[in-house]
Amino acid sequence: ALKVESNDPLNYIVESGLICVPYSRRSEILNKTIQGLRVISYEPKKKINKKEKQRVLEQVSWFVADNVNRLLELDQFRKLNEKLLLQTKIDGPTGLYNKETFHQDLKRCFTEAKTQTKTAPKIPYLMLIDLDHFKSVNDTVGHAEGDRLIVEVGNVLHKFAPNSAYRVGNGDEFAIITSAPSPRKIYELAALIQQAIITIPL
Repeated sequence: ALKVESNDPLNYIVESGLICVPYSRRSEILNKTIQGLRVISYEPKKKINKKEKQRVLEQVSWFVADNVNRLLELDQFRKLNEKLLLQTKIDGPTGLYNKETFHQDLKRCFTEAKTQTKTAPKIPYLMLIDLDHFKSVNDTVGHAEGDRLIVEVGNVLHKFAPNSAYRVGNGDEFAIITSAPSPRKIYELAALIQQAIITIPL
């Protein structure tokens, strides 16, 4: 038997009659095992017959554990949906936002620009990026090297414009939608991106 002192944290479990044990069940939605806790409630000081005690424990623990695990399952299902939704917005090779997301965000920026206040204007800027003579890269050093160049450009845009860069075509067309306090800041950003792309080794 487990001996629990009055100042021991486990004493609360003994006095209140709450037991938590591991619980798992197979999720048909996620096709995987969901882990959780089985919470059992009982009255340790009340003498009841074995069958009644077993029935109460089973009913309470099943009800609580099933609801806890359903909440866990729904949370995992929500996270899975969010992950799948994000994948539909992303260009696979570069990890940038894709063309469809670009058009949606561009439309949203126009709407927000029309409704913003004059006292605190938030001016969106659109930067279009195209690699000069990209076809010659594929023709001279091969498509594998061309694909690597596209990925490297994506890395540059991730660095200088996180969460605001897009690949707007299947080739070497990119874009950035961002806000800045002045056009000069946008030109400075463009210069940094241009220099970083020029230094990508082939």
